[in-house]
Amino acid sequence: MMCRKVCIFLILLCCIIFLSACGGSADGNIDAGGQAYTSKSIPLPAEYIRLQSVQAMDGIIYLYGYTANEEDAKTIYAIDLDGSLLWAYDMTLEDADSIAGLYPDEAGLWVMVNHYEYDTVTDEDPVYSRTSIVHICEADQGMEADIELTLALSTAPAEIAADSDEECLYILTGTSLVALDYDGSTLFSLASSGQLSSLCFTSGGELAVRESAGGHIFIRTVDRDNQAWNSDSLEGEYTKLFTGKGYELYCTDSTDKGLLGIDLQTGESVSLLQWLDLGISTPIVNVIALEDGAFLVAGLSGITLVQATDDSSEESAKTLTLATFDYQDISYAVLNFNQSQPAYQVVIRDYSEYNTGDDNTGGLEQLYLDIASGDAPDLYDLRSIPVSQFVRLGLLEDMNPYIDEDPDIDREDYVEALLTAMETDGGLYGLMPHVSVISVAASPSVAGDSEQLTLEDIMTLADGSDPFGGTLTQYEFIQYMLAGDSSPFIDWSSGVCSFDLEDFIQCLELIKLLPEALEDNECTDTPLLYITGVTGYGDILYASLVLDCINSDTGCAAFFGLPGTEDDRLLLYPPNGYWGISSLSENKAGAWTFIRQYLLEDYQTGNSLSLLKTAWVEMQSDYNSWLEAGGQAAVMFAGQEYDLQITSDIYYETALSLVENASGIYEENPALTEIILDEASAFLAGDKTAAQAAETIQSRVSIYMAEQG
Repeated sequence: MMCRKVCIFLILLCCIIFLSACGGSADGNIDAGGQAYTSKSIPLPAEYIRLQSVQAMDGIIYLYGYTANEEDAKTIYAIDLDGSLLWAYDMTLEDADSIAGLYPDEAGLWVMVNHYEYDTVTDEDPVYSRTSIVHICEADQGMEADIELTLALSTAPAEIAADSDEECLYILTGTSLVALDYDGSTLFSLASSGQLSSLCFTSGGELAVRESAGGHIFIRTVDRDNQAWNSDSLEGEYTKLFTGKGYELYCTDSTDKGLLGIDLQTGESVSLLQWLDLGISTPIVNVIALEDGAFLVAGLSGITLVQATDDSSEESAKTLTLATFDYQDISYAVLNFNQSQPAYQVVIRDYSEYNTGDDNTGGLEQLYLDIASGDAPDLYDLRSIPVSQFVRLGLLEDMNPYIDEDPDIDREDYVEALLTAMETDGGLYGLMPHVSVISVAASPSVAGDSEQLTLEDIMTLADGSDPFGGTLTQYEFIQYMLAGDSSPFIDWSSGVCSFDLEDFIQCLELIKLLPEALEDNECTDTPLLYITGVTGYGDILYASLVLDCINSDTGCAAFFGLPGTEDDRLLLYPPNGYWGISSLSENKAGAWTFIRQYLLEDYQTGNSLSLLKTAWVEMQSDYNSWLEAGGQAAVMFAGQEYDLQITSDIYYETALSLVENASGIYEENPALTEIILDEASAFLAGDKTAAQAAETIQSRVSIYMAEQG
C-alpha cells in the first residue's frame, strides 16, 4: 500500500532530521553527452508582445509578430545573428487578413497570407476566403514580390515549408498536407484522420509532421516519391517538432522544459537543452539548428542564440534547488529571479514527473526518498504538499524571524490577519504572496439567518440531489472536507480520525451525488451552494451570479467557512505560489532571498490579492470610484454574458470580511485522499454499503495516521 511506503520514508526522515542538517543541491543542466551551452539574447527590431513566426537560413533570421502597435503585425524583418537589421518588408493586408507563416529558400522568402471576409449575417466572425502565397526577394529597389499564388481551399492553412531543390511548397490545413509546385499547381495531397502540425524536415530531408489522433501523438513522415505517408510512425509525447540537424528531428515533450534530439529508427530521445537554465521563457515558437551544435530558440517575445562551449568551469552563482509539483506554473517566476541578480540561481525539481494516471502520490514518495537520502531541496513550492505534516517532521523553517530581521520589510505594513492565518503552531512555515479565501456561498434564501453552515445543513439541502449543481467533483469535495487542522473527520494533533461515524456515512451518500469530473458547460442549473476561492469583490459578484442572487442595491450571496470543527473554517488558498524554506538547506539565507522578493512593495502594490494594507485601501478606493461611475460590470457565466449594474458596497465589504476572518491554511494530502477514494469506489459502484465503506476507510486511515507518527 502507498501509505506504508510513505511511512517508511517518514521514519527515515525523523532519523535524518536529528543526524544531519545538510541539504542537497543540483548542478546546472547539461545534455546527456556532457556538452555545456551558453546563451545570448539577440536584439529584435521591435518590442514584441508575441512573436508569431521565426525562421532562419544561411545566418539570416526572418520574423514577424505582434507588438503594442497593431500596424507592426504586417511587417516582416530580416536580421543577422547579431540583431542588425538587413531589411523590412510591409505586407499588403486588409483588416481581416493575417500572415500564417514564413519559410525561406535560397532565393528569398515565402510568405503565406490567409484572407478572411466578414459574415454578412452576423457581421462579427470573419470567414476564411482564400490564401495568398507570396515570394519576396532582393531587387535593385529593395525587396519585391516575384511570385504570387492564390489558393482556394476549404480550410485556412496554418503552416508552410519550402524545398528549393524540388521547387515544392508544402502547406498544412489541419487535417491534410498539400504539396504544390512553384506555379501553385497541386502535386499531391495527403489526408489524416487526426490533426496535423509542426511541418518540418528530418536531417535526411524527409518531410515530417506531428499527428494527433485518437488521444495519441505520432511523428509521420512522407514518401514523396510515391506521394504517400510512410507506413512507419513513431508515437510519443511530442509538443512540437523541429527540423533535424545532427539528430533526425528535434522536439519539445509534453512538459515543454527543453529540447530533445530524436532517433526515428529506435524512438530514443536525448535531452539537449533546458530552457530554464538558458534563461529562455516558454512556450517555444521555433527551434532552428545551426552549424557547430548551435541553436536559435524563439520564444514569444525573444530569440536566443544557444552555443556549445568547452568552458565547463563552475559559475560563481550559488545554486538553490526548488521542489515543485507544478513546473509550468512557477517556471516563469524562477526565470525572472535567475535573471534579476547574479548571486543565486534556482534549479527546479519537478516531482510531478513521478506521478502516474493511477497514482498521484509517486511524486511525494520520491520527495520523501530524496529528503531521507540527504538530498533535500532548499526551497519548496508547498502546493500539493501536506504542510502540517512537514512542520511536525521539522522539515520547514519558521520564516517569522527572517521577516523581523529583514531591513526592507516591516510587519506593520501587512494585513496581520493574513500572516497569522498562514501560521502553523505559531510559526510561519509557508508564505503565500497573494491569497484566496476558500468559502461556501449560498443565496440568502438558502442561508437564512445562519451564521455557520454545518455538514448536517449540507446533507439536508442535498435531499437526494447535487446541492452544488455540477460545479464540484467527488475528489474536490473530499479534499475540502480534509483540508486544514479543523477537518470534521481527522485531527492530526491527536492522531484520531472519525470516518466510521454517521456524519461521514452521510457524507459518502452525498459524494455519490457529485460528478467524477466537471462537464465543459458546468453549472447550467442554479446550484444551492457554491464553493469558491475569493480574491476580491469580483469573486463575490460571480458567486452571487452563479447562485442567482445578484442584487444591485442591498445584498449578495452569503459566505461561510467550510464545514468543520470550528465556527468559521475560512482557509487561505495560494492562487499563484506558496513558498517554504527547507530546514535542511545549507543556504537558508539564499532561500530567503528568493522568497522575500514576494513581500516587497514593488511586487505587492496594486494587486487585489495583496498582503499589504495599502493595497486593500486602494482596492476600496477603486471600488468606490467604480460605483460612482455607474458600477457596470460584464460577467461571463455558463457561456452567456451578463451586464450588471452595482450600487452597493456590500460586495467589497464581504470580500474584506472573509480576508479578515481567515482562520487557517487549505492544504492537500494526496495520499489520504487516494485512500478514501479507493475505498469509497466500492460503495460508489454499488458493491458495498456506505457504512461498510466507511468502516474500511476508518481502518486504513487510522493505520496511515499511526504510521505518520
